Amino acid sequence: MTNHEQDEKESFMKAIWHQDALKNGSNETLPEYAHSGYTEFLIVIYTTMIISLCGVISNGFLLVVFAADPLRCLRNISSGLILNLCIADFLTAIMIFLWTTTHWNWASEKFGQIVFCLVWFGYSASFITIALLSLERYIVIRHIWSADTIITKRRTTYAVVMIWLISGVSFIRLDREKLSIHMFILSSVFELCVLVVITFYIKLWAIRRRHDALQEHRALIKRENRLTKVVFTLIVILVLTTLPLIFLYQLLHGLLLFCGSHCIGEVIRSIPAYLTPVFAVNFALNPAIYGWRLPKYRRSFAALFAIVTRSPARQKLDKTEVKKRNETQSLEMNATQITNGSSTSL
Repeated sequence: MTNHEQDEKESFMKAIWHQDALKNGSNETLPEYAHSGYTEFLIVIYTTMIISLCGVISNGFLLVVFAADPLRCLRNISSGLILNLCIADFLTAIMIFLWTTTHWNWASEKFGQIVFCLVWFGYSASFITIALLSLERYIVIRHIWSADTIITKRRTTYAVVMIWLISGVSFIRLDREKLSIHMFILSSVFELCVLVVITFYIKLWAIRRRHDALQEHRALIKRENRLTKVVFTLIVILVLTTLPLIFLYQLLHGLLLFCGSHCIGEVIRSIPAYLTPVFAVNFALNPAIYGWRLPKYRRSFAALFAIVTRSPARQKLDKTEVKKRNETQSLEMNATQITNGSSTSL
């Protein structure tokens, strides 16, 4: 295996260039670093598999809660975006798990390429959905009395469809040279989206301060603050867990494009695989964050658990909760007709 062939290998977990040589038994091309690091690399693989499996389970359980919706409270616009995020995270967690297992050569190269594209497809959808949630929060706080006329179900549906269409760019087949250009530009777009989201939240903070000074806005702002804080937490975790790998991919492909393969050392070439477990943490944590922080998700979890375990006392309590929810929604609809305000329910 020549250095040129090694430079042409573009992959997610197989970014450790000496892994292929180890599997092929070509020990002559392996530096001592490769032998000493292989055990650590296997630990990384198993860690990634465990984390991604946790993501599959947590997102899968939340999807079941969405499908059952025992309290009939998960059908508003914000919940629709959360559902889209859950689907994207579920897909990405599955693909990361499958991609990690390809280390043992059970799948064809074609299948590996498809899984690789699906990892980026799911990540792109998750990333853009969180960006859209931040935009939704900005509109709700900025236009506190007229948000319902701006954020409609139809527009939200169109936005979700566009998210998946844009994410489909990951499936464009490119040759090796153009792939580096593609990855470099894609990484730059992700970074630009982060800057846009940060700008939204800086403006949001200023708007909230102005609204807090007005007595009539305080109740509405207090109601919206919980989801706003959750979305901000999702953004922080996204930045901390996934952007290091994105930055590194941009650096590697940028060096390959503008400097050549001789600028890429052996150590830096191996780093992406070691960042993969951190990358996978994002998709395992997301459902735990909004599933725990938002009251309606906690109540829905409890209600579904009561149904599964057939707890009579809990089911009676859940029926009371549904009745209260329906009464609250009725009052919110009446208030919306009078004030044209936001009726987003948490």
